[in-house]
Parts: sequence; structure tokens; C-alpha cells
Amino acid sequence: MTTNHAHLREVAEKATPGPWSINRHGAIVGGEFIEYTNGHGQSQLAMACGAHNIGDDERKANAEFIATFNPTTAIALLDELAVLRKENEALRAVVMDILKLADEHRAGGCRIFQVMTDCPLTEAARAAIGDSHE
Repeated sequence: MTTNHAHLREVAEKATPGPWSINRHGAIVGGEFIEYTNGHGQSQLAMACGAHNIGDDERKANAEFIATFNPTTAIALLDELAVLRKENEALRAVVMDILKLADEHRAGGCRIFQVMTDCPLTEAARAAIGDSHE
């Protein structure tokens, strides 16, 4: 398994674009080219084959999984992950600013920030962002 998002995006962008689906034979179909299977023309990308320990239901489930997690889906998930990471970075920066402000004001004797700094929620925020500064 790779978690290299740039590599995953590159692979997905080079693959046959969707939509992909499976036919009644378990073939994963999609794209513009035609391959003849069982005497019928279809745009087959791959065939989910069985084995001695894989039954028809599992073979069809594997084909459905592959067809569902097609390049379009992979790219959409990578895009969503990028947005969530950017939001996470922005929220972490805000939390860091608030914690820094609380520390500065607590040191200056401000009662409100003393209460905030000693609050268990503040400690949870520090732990969530990995900040041990106090």
C-alpha cells in the first residue's frame, strides 16, 4: 500500500477514466476500447476471476470494489483529503495563536486567561496539536 498521494494521483490520472462498472460476467468495463469476451464486444478493462478459495459472490464483490474505486473516485478522495489537510493546518494555527495568547496573558496576571490556561479543554487542545509549550 502506498500513501504517497502524488503517486496515487499520477496513477489515477493515467488510468482509463470512468465511469467503470461490472457486467454480469464479473468483467470490469469502461473506457473506449473494445475487447471480445464470450463472443460479445465490450469495453473490458479487467476480469475478476475466481480461485479455489474465492466463490462467485466474493469474485463479484471484488469486481464491484475495483469498479467503484476507479480513477475518478480516487482523484475526488485525494482532492477532499487535500482540502481537509489545509483546513486542519489553519485550525491548528488558530489554536496555537489562542494558546500563545493565553500563556502571555496568564503570565501578565489576567484572571480570564488564568482560568482558560488551567482549563482541561485547553490541555486537550495542547495535546491535540502536539504542543507541550507552557
